Amino acid sequence: MRKRFGCTFRRGARPEKHQDAAGGLIRSILKNLDEMELTESCGKGGRKVSRIGQQALDNVAGQVFRNEV
Repeated sequence: MRKRFGCTFRRGARPEKHQDAAGGLIRSILKNLDEMELTESCGKGGRKVSRIGQQALDNVAGQVFRNEV
């Protein structure tokens, strides 16, 4: 996840240089999602979206759809 959510460092006219995201920040976000029961642990240290988390995502998607149409 550090590679995925990292970004390029602003260097002006020089070529871009990739910079990894902070691991502590990603870890704290995932812990908070686990506490809110939006994700759950599975397998060897992996996580997946829980049933409650999927319902929350569906509700948000429905709200966005209704407001834009």
